[in-house]
Amino acid sequence: MQLFGEERCIHCQRMDYECWVFTVKGRLQVANPGSACTRCRTSPGADGCSLSNRRPRLISNNNNNRPRLPPWALLPKG
Repeated sequence: MQLFGEERCIHCQRMDYECWVFTVKGRLQVANPGSACTRCRTSPGADGCSLSNRRPRLISNNNNNRPRLPPWALLPKG
C-alpha cells in the first residue's frame, strides 16, 4: 500500500520518494514482513525507518564500551 504526504516515513519525505508498506493481508503472505517501508528495507539509512516498530539500538549497548582483551599468544605447532 502506498503512503502519501505526511503518512510517509521521514526519509521518504526528505528525499521526495514514494513510500510503500505491507498491508495486513500482505504481512500474512510474506515470511519476514517487518514494519519499515520497502525503500528503507532495501537500503536502510543510518537512522532507520520512522515507521518501524522495532526499538532503536542504544549507543551504550554496543561492544565499544567493553575493555579489549589482550591478543592471544600463538604457540608453535608440535
